[in-house]
Amino acid sequence: MIFTVQLSFAQVFSGHIIAEDSTSISYSTIYSRESGIGITADGNGVFSARVPAGKYRFEVSALGFEARTVEVSIDADGYDCTIMLREQVYRLKEVIVTGDNEDPAYRVMRNVLANAGRNRRLICGYSVTNYAKGTGQITKVPELFKLSDDFARDSAEICGSAYVMEGVYDINYKYPDNYNTVIKAFKSSFPIEMPVQIWDPSDIDFYSDYVGGGISPLGRNALSAYNFKLEGYYMNDEGRMINKIRITPKAKSSTAFLLDTYT
Repeated sequence: MIFTVQLSFAQVFSGHIIAEDSTSISYSTIYSRESGIGITADGNGVFSARVPAGKYRFEVSALGFEARTVEVSIDADGYDCTIMLREQVYRLKEVIVTGDNEDPAYRVMRNVLANAGRNRRLICGYSVTNYAKGTGQITKVPELFKLSDDFARDSAEICGSAYVMEGVYDINYKYPDNYNTVIKAFKSSFPIEMPVQIWDPSDIDFYSDYVGGGISPLGRNALSAYNFKLEGYYMNDEGRMINKIRITPKAKSSTAFLLDTYT
């Protein structure tokens, strides 16, 4: 009796996601609906994952860019590619000027804020691998550290210097507030002898009033803390209108955000 055993080994599927001007597109997603395989590019638009040999259709997408579907055939040698995405073309809406000359973005954001509770309940759960990177500067240290001879020697270098923290987190969420976060990797250039709080991404809920010490652009204080400007819109593949809204703080503050939102 002869038995035939066929082994399927995972090959490396890697690549680089770029824009038309050859600049990298950070944190793009590569997803196959048929196999359920999902990959996220890093901050430099580079991705790499082990995938079983075979033929796949991957949907490549990133905020601000048109989604694209690519077909790849991964063999024993793996597959490496460069994928180019076109910047999303936004159409300007017809602006209806009201008596107070209010930007149409405010109507959109009021609707978002009014439905915050319902939007929260729409998400029953999810699992995600999150890459986070942040920079900071030490401007003040506890008085206890100033008594240290090591600090006195290195204080000029420590204070005022810029530092970087980055990490990879596996996050599992179940409604309403059950988070399980596993830190897969963490790196920091902050001085080892100084306490640094590890940022936990499960603490971020933009529907809360404050996020990471800053005023949330989707919290109850958003309309009093931020200006909103409608920069355009586009229709996605499902026929839904996606508005691009620029959010800027009304006053200069270290506890406010400056960002674009797609609603």
